[in-house]
Amino acid sequence: MLVVLGLSAVASFAADSAWACATCSTGDPTLTVTGVEKPFMGRTRMSVQLQHRTESTGEAGVDAIAIAEQRLELSAAHAATDWLFLAAKVPLVRRSARYVNLARDEVMSLGDLELRAKAFVYQDRSLSARHLVALNGGVALPTAPLFEDDAGQTLPLEAQAGTGALSALAGASYAYFVAPFSIYVSANVNAPLLHRAAYRTGVVGLFSLAAQYQPFDALALRLSLDARVDQAVEERGAVDPHSGGVATAVSPELVLSPAEDLVLRAVVMLPAYRRMNGAHDEGVGLLVGAAHDL
Repeated sequence: MLVVLGLSAVASFAADSAWACATCSTGDPTLTVTGVEKPFMGRTRMSVQLQHRTESTGEAGVDAIAIAEQRLELSAAHAATDWLFLAAKVPLVRRSARYVNLARDEVMSLGDLELRAKAFVYQDRSLSARHLVALNGGVALPTAPLFEDDAGQTLPLEAQAGTGALSALAGASYAYFVAPFSIYVSANVNAPLLHRAAYRTGVVGLFSLAAQYQPFDALALRLSLDARVDQAVEERGAVDPHSGGVATAVSPELVLSPAEDLVLRAVVMLPAYRRMNGAHDEGVGLLVGAAHDL
């Protein structure tokens, strides 16, 4: 709660100093979703998004675990200069895990807080930039509590709201804008440094390619191809045979702007190519969100 109040205070301060809408200040009418914003000094964006997804690991009738997760993420990003964004993400997570013996665990709590800095190291021009290259870095904090069963044993990772690890975050991105089209490419790494649980999560690589077509000022169509590369998880000294590998998803998206500085999005995440270890499947995911520039 203190984090959310702090973000709100930053947003209020920035709002007082803002002199124009985001479109005017960037000189570009392109609708941008959270994380793809063009920079200008003093820009502040608050956003919220709700995601639902399902997943299953293990062999049916042997060690299968069915997972359902709903995640509400509150984010804030502030441009301290015309090239540097500071951002924070606060997730609230509800997760249920159903085991092969029909037992079930359900948790709901704060997830792992993320803090990032994004530096734009190249743009071809200050107003209405067509090419943007950025580097980012930060940390993911193990703010999610570790849940235990009635016997005091830590629940498996599949039933936790966070990873239980302090992780370093790093990445790079490239964006290209030429109305009515835009392209966004990014690569990010999440590397656990310290763990506070019986399991050890591995390095995660995230790659994304998104293309957007904006036929109208208030409407855009977006299509993303996302890939995730996971190292296997270790739990109590043994490698989980159903963890690690490569998973991709294709995500069509509708982006709307019903009012100035307000951007709405609706995304369907469709599982695509997979090369996972053991038995590991993911279902169709859904995401809706809203972002407002202050």
